[in-house]
Amino acid sequence: MYKNYLKIAFRNLIKHRMYAFLNVAGLAIGLTCFILIMLFVRDELSFDSYPEHADDIYRIALDIKTSQGEQKTAQSPTAWGSVMEDEYPEVVNFTRFKPPQLKWLVGYDDIRFYEKNWTFSDSTVFEMFSMPLLRGNPKSALNAPWTVVLSEEMARKYFQDQDPIGKIIELDNQYDFAVTGVMKNPAHNAHFHFDFLASIQTLQDSAIYFDRFLERQGFPFIYTYIQLEENYPAAEFETKIPGYLEKHVYSSSNYFAQTGTEITARLQPLRDIHLYSNRDQEIEPNGDINTVYVFLAIAVFIMLIACINFMNLATARSSSRAKEVGMRKVVGASRGQLIQQFFGESLLLAFIALIFALILIEFALPEFNAIIGRQIGFGYLDNWLFLIGLVGVTFLAGLLAGSYPAFFLSAFRPVMVLKGGKGSTAGGRSPLLRKALITFQFVISIVLIIGTGIVYQQMEFIRNKKLGFDKDQIVTIQLSDPAPRSLYQTYRNAILQENMIVEVSASSSAPASLLGQNTMRPDHAAADETWIVQSYLSDYEFIETLGINVIAGRNFSRDYLADTLSNEMGGVILNKTAAEAFGWQNPEEAVNEHLRFSGAGNNNGPNPLIRIVGVVEDFHSHSIHRRIEPTVMFLGPNPQNYQYLFVRIRADQAGSGAAIRQVIEVLRNRWMEIIPEYAFEYSFLDEDFNRLYKTEDILGKIFGTFAALTIFIACLGLFGLASFTAEQRTKEIGVRKALGASSLNIVFHLCKEFSRLIVLAFLVAAPLAYYVLNRWLEDFAYRTDINLLTFLIAGIIAFVIALLTISYQAIKAALANPVDALRYE
Repeated sequence: MYKNYLKIAFRNLIKHRMYAFLNVAGLAIGLTCFILIMLFVRDELSFDSYPEHADDIYRIALDIKTSQGEQKTAQSPTAWGSVMEDEYPEVVNFTRFKPPQLKWLVGYDDIRFYEKNWTFSDSTVFEMFSMPLLRGNPKSALNAPWTVVLSEEMARKYFQDQDPIGKIIELDNQYDFAVTGVMKNPAHNAHFHFDFLASIQTLQDSAIYFDRFLERQGFPFIYTYIQLEENYPAAEFETKIPGYLEKHVYSSSNYFAQTGTEITARLQPLRDIHLYSNRDQEIEPNGDINTVYVFLAIAVFIMLIACINFMNLATARSSSRAKEVGMRKVVGASRGQLIQQFFGESLLLAFIALIFALILIEFALPEFNAIIGRQIGFGYLDNWLFLIGLVGVTFLAGLLAGSYPAFFLSAFRPVMVLKGGKGSTAGGRSPLLRKALITFQFVISIVLIIGTGIVYQQMEFIRNKKLGFDKDQIVTIQLSDPAPRSLYQTYRNAILQENMIVEVSASSSAPASLLGQNTMRPDHAAADETWIVQSYLSDYEFIETLGINVIAGRNFSRDYLADTLSNEMGGVILNKTAAEAFGWQNPEEAVNEHLRFSGAGNNNGPNPLIRIVGVVEDFHSHSIHRRIEPTVMFLGPNPQNYQYLFVRIRADQAGSGAAIRQVIEVLRNRWMEIIPEYAFEYSFLDEDFNRLYKTEDILGKIFGTFAALTIFIACLGLFGLASFTAEQRTKEIGVRKALGASSLNIVFHLCKEFSRLIVLAFLVAAPLAYYVLNRWLEDFAYRTDINLLTFLIAGIIAFVIALLTISYQAIKAALANPVDALRYE
C-alpha cells in the first residue's frame, strides 16, 4: 500500500512539475532561512555554557547610588573575591579579571604587536572556567607574579614552532613576563576573550596600577566571579552582602557616609550575562535577548509562510484531484487511507525541500556569517542533535503543510464528485481560509519590509546625527605607555608642520571608549550630595581639535595659569547637561562658580574649590542608546595623563581616500622617527562610533535579507494560486471575451480579488509594525521619528510585487483565444 502511495506521489510530482517546483522552492528557502536563524539563536543561547559548573558561577556587579544619580557597573572592588572565599564557606572558588583600558604592546625578540586581549587573572581561572592547558600546569601556572599563559594562537604568532614555556615576553617595553603555559584558543561563545592571561598577583605591588592593588575594598576596578556550592541559592547569598559591606567597605572609609553613597551588590548568573546584562564597563559588548526573540519570530513566520504556500496550492488543486478521490473511495479506499496518502505526499515534498535546503546552507552560511560577524559552523556529524531537531521540524512542517489538504480532500463525497457537483469544485472557489492564509503571508512580509525601512532610518539618523563634535575628520592614536606619552609634545610639533593637519590634541579619555568618572558637587550643595560625572583630563587644544562649541565662558588658555591648578581657582569646563544637573539653568550662570570633589578632603580642610571657566554644548561620549551624561573637562598639562591622541585633518583632505592614505603615511613616518620602539596604531573616530551600533547594523541587514526572501516565498505561492485561478476560470474568461470584454478588463477582474487581500494585509500589518518598532526604538535615548511614508512605501512595494506576480498569469489568460475555451461547450 505504502509503495503505491509513494508511486502515486512521484507521478503527481512529475505530472504537475511547476507546482511541485513552487512547493519545493518555497519550503527549501523557508527551511534555509529557518536553519540559518536557528544556528544564530543556538549560538547566542549557548554563551558561557561550557564551564563544568556554569550554573553555580556568578559575576558580582554593583549598583552605586548617590543623592543625584545611579551607576550600574559590571565591575567590583579588587579584594571582594578573596575575602568572600575566606569568610563564606558557600563560596568555593573565585576568579578576578583585570583587562586593560587600552591595548598593550607585547614583544618577543624583534616581534612587536599591540594586543587588546592581555588580561590579568587569578590562577583559579583554568579550573573555574574549564579552560584546559595544552602546555603547563593549570594549578600553578599563574601562582607567581610576572608569569603569563598564552593562547594557542598567540604562541604560534610570537614563537612559531618554538616551545614557549620558559621564554620571556615583554609588556610595554618595560615589564618582563615568563611564559608558564599555553591554553586552547578561547571559546567564541564566551562573554570574554583572552589571548594572554597574566598573574593578577603582579598587580599587588607593581607600578602598573597602584600599590596594594588587590586589597582595595571601596571602588570597582575589576571583574569578580565567584562559584557557589552546587545548587546554593544566589538570592540567599545576596542577603549576606550588606553585612559584608558594613564590615569591610563602609567601616574602612567615611567617604560613603559623607557623600550619601549607597552600594548594592548583584549576583549575575554567568549564563545570563551575554543576553541579559547591559551595564556600564561591560568586559565586552553583549548581545540582547530581544534580538534573539526577533530572530526567532522571523524564523517561525518564514516557516509558516512556506507551509501556507503548500496548503494554498494543495487546496487550490483540489478540483483537479477530486475525481481521483472519488474513484478511490468508490473502489473501497477509506478516508484514513486517503489522509495517509496526502500526508505522505506533503512529507515527501518537505524532505525533498530539506535536501535542497541543506545544499543551499553550504552556499548561504559564509554570507550569513559575514553579516553577523561570526564563524558559526554546521558540521552534520558534530551537530547530530541539531540535525535530529531539524528533521523533526521538517516532519512537523510537512504535517502542518499537508494537514488541511489531507482532511479537506479526503472529505469529498464520491457521488457529488463523480457527478461534477459541489464537492468537485470546492477547492477552486477561494474559500475563506485560503484568503486568510494569503493575507497572513503578506502581513508578515509587509511588517518585515516596514522593519527594514525603520531600522535603515534609525541607522541613517545615527550616522547623520550631530554628536556635538566633528567625528568625521579625526584620527585617534592610542598612547598606551609612558614612553610615547612623554614624547607627545615632540610628536605633536612634528606632525603640525604638515599642511593637511589642522590641530592635534590629547586626553585621558576618548568618545566611543571607556571614560573616567568622578564624584563631584557644586560648592553651594550640601556635603552629602553627590553627582557622578564623566571626566576628561586633556590638554589646551582638546575642545578646538574635536570642534566642540563653547557656549558660555571660555576655553582653557595658556594665558590663564590658574586653569592648571588643583587648588583654589583651578579651572574646569562643563557640558551643558552638567551645568543643568548642578542647578544652573542658564550656562552663563555656571561660569566662575565653583565645584568640589565629593568627600571630606585632605587633612588641611575640605576639598579645594575648582572654578568653572566655561560651558560647552552637549556632545556624545557613548552610543545614542544612552542620554548625554554630566561631563567635566579638566586641564592636565602632564602628558602622562594622556591615553589618546587626536589629529584633526583638513576638511578637503578628509573626503579623499588617496589624501587620507597620505595623511596616515605621514603620521606613521613621523611616529617611527620619534617613537620607533612602539608600533603605530590608529583608528578613525567616526568608525569607532559606528562600531557601537554593530547589533543594529546586523539587525538591519537581517531584516532586509529575510524581508526579500519572505516576499519571494509568498509570491511563489501567489504565482501558483494565480495560475490555478486562471486555469479554473478559463471558460468564464472565454465567455467574457466572446461578449466583448477587453484584455485589460479581464486582467483587472482577475487581479481585483488578490489586490483586496494585499490591501487588507497592509491594514493589519501597519499598526502591528508600528507597535513592534516603536518598542524597539524605545531602547534609544535619541531616535528617529516613525515616518508614515515608510509604511506607505512598504505597502506599495508589497502591492506592486504581488500585482506583477498575479499579472503574468492574468495577462496570459486574457490573451488566450476564447475559442479554445468554448469549443466543446
